[in-house]
Amino acid sequence: MKKIGFITIGVIVIVVSLGLALNSNKVFPGDQTNSHSKKMSEPSILQIDGKNKQPVEKEFPMNMSEYDIQVVIHAMSHQKVKAEDKWTSILMTPERVSRLLDVVNAKDERFEKNGPLYLEILQRWASGDFSKVDQDHNAIWQLQGGTVGRATGILTEQQEEDFIDEQLTKAEEDN
Repeated sequence: MKKIGFITIGVIVIVVSLGLALNSNKVFPGDQTNSHSKKMSEPSILQIDGKNKQPVEKEFPMNMSEYDIQVVIHAMSHQKVKAEDKWTSILMTPERVSRLLDVVNAKDERFEKNGPLYLEILQRWASGDFSKVDQDHNAIWQLQGGTVGRATGILTEQQEEDFIDEQLTKAEEDN
């Protein structure tokens, strides 16, 4: 049992580390610079520059476990939610959301129980609707047995940009 726990922790660390390390170059939709001083007119998912980026198929293989799906959705939601504690972060991109949809849509026994929830969340995000992202976070957080870090609202655009800057700075410092 202890071996499974260590493996699970190792997977989480790898997923989070890859997510942070692979996203050092970002570009907002319609913006050809790496600056994000421009205001976005509506909530959107960040576009990540493809330089030094692992293909999403390797980042999120089709055989991901249900727990890994939960970890990634939870970590991506941190970009957009207010919460007292956020211990993980994976920048949300259209490519990542689309890939997770493909994995969950594989329709196998891994996702019999919670697959509809994952699909609802990911389909909403894929369409650019983040109006319930705090509720999405809390639904996954509860599945994971969360006790600290419940989402209490949705970040403003500026707060989200600040959060992303903070995460990218941490990733650069870790490299």
